[in-house]
Amino acid sequence: MRVVLASDPTVVIALTDCAAYSNGFEFSVAVRSREDLDSRLLGFGPPIPPGAKEPDGLFRITVRFADGGSASSSQRAPGPELMDYYSAKRDGLEPKLPKGPVLQPTSGGGGGKRWNFHYWVWPLPPEGNLTLACEWPARRVPLTEHELDGAAIRRAGDSSIDLWG
Repeated sequence: MRVVLASDPTVVIALTDCAAYSNGFEFSVAVRSREDLDSRLLGFGPPIPPGAKEPDGLFRITVRFADGGSASSSQRAPGPELMDYYSAKRDGLEPKLPKGPVLQPTSGGGGGKRWNFHYWVWPLPPEGNLTLACEWPARRVPLTEHELDGAAIRRAGDSSIDLWG
């Protein structure tokens, strides 16, 4: 799946890949520019402490499910619900599932005019459209939304193969 999410004469942001699994899905975003990009405005650098205001102008990706649940890449560190989940799991307890969706960057990198980002989303989306939005105020990219077929992502995840089942 390849979709241009936003573009202007100097920058293009595109969805370049989407793969579904039994418990969520991952997607990739490519950013291309005519000029070298400041990596700090793409989210690289020291993490933002929980509760602190993020710097103005950061690149942001948001997913919104048909049921209204949403998550944004501005939530760089796992939230308290997710940390409680992993703490309980580590301690051998039955963890309480966090309220979804959870959007977590998994990797990213690049340099100069070319950057790539990879994200994990949990859980699979409900029936209906999934909205993928991006904005980048520092580069004058306004909030731009693109609808994907959430049901198709869910079907792909539901039909995924259990490798060790």
